[in-house]
Amino acid sequence: MTNFRDANLSKCNLDNALLQEADLSYANLSGASLRGTNLSGANLEGCILKGANLEDRGGQRATLESVNFKNSTLEEANFSGANLRVANFKGANLENCNFRGADLAGANLEDTNLRGANLHKANLIGVNLRGANFDIRTVSSR
Repeated sequence: MTNFRDANLSKCNLDNALLQEADLSYANLSGASLRGTNLSGANLEGCILKGANLEDRGGQRATLESVNFKNSTLEEANFSGANLRVANFKGANLENCNFRGADLAGANLEDTNLRGANLHKANLIGVNLRGANFDIRTVSSR
């Protein structure tokens, strides 16, 4: 397993990196580019992804299935089109995140801050939203 625990990876270009099962807990990934990166099964508990870009770029879809984002700071992160099936976001700050067209089926969004997040065309089947904090912009079409 690759260990990046507590690493400062802010503003790094990690496009198309193979980081499945990696330990990125408490790492700083602010402003990092993770387009097309495979993070399947990675542990990102407590990480900071403020302004990070995980956008689907012409088939370079970030693979984030079953990733642990528990208590992470993800403000303004771009997850558009990303595979986030069964991801754990419990207690995460998702303010102003872009989840447009993302697959969040079965994800845990319990106790998250979703103010200003874009969930337009996102797959929300089976998502746990218990205690999540929304505003009207979160659920309106954009």
